[in-house]
Amino acid sequence: NSFRLVWKNNATEERLKALEPVAVSLSGSGPTCFAYFSEKKQALKALKTLKKEKQEAYLVKPLNKSVIFE
Repeated sequence: NSFRLVWKNNATEERLKALEPVAVSLSGSGPTCFAYFSEKKQALKALKTLKKEKQEAYLVKPLNKSVIFE
């Protein structure tokens, strides 16, 4: 994405990588970082760590089903 050049070696992205997720990336449209964890326990630990560091962080999960509006 276009932010990759601007956000190269981004401190938040590097901090997420240190929490050992499966993957870390930036959102496609802006400076939001996200990480994917394969185990919920590991994701909760990362969330707790980030909250202690006063980072804005959320735990979300993928939807099992999608909704299509016609």
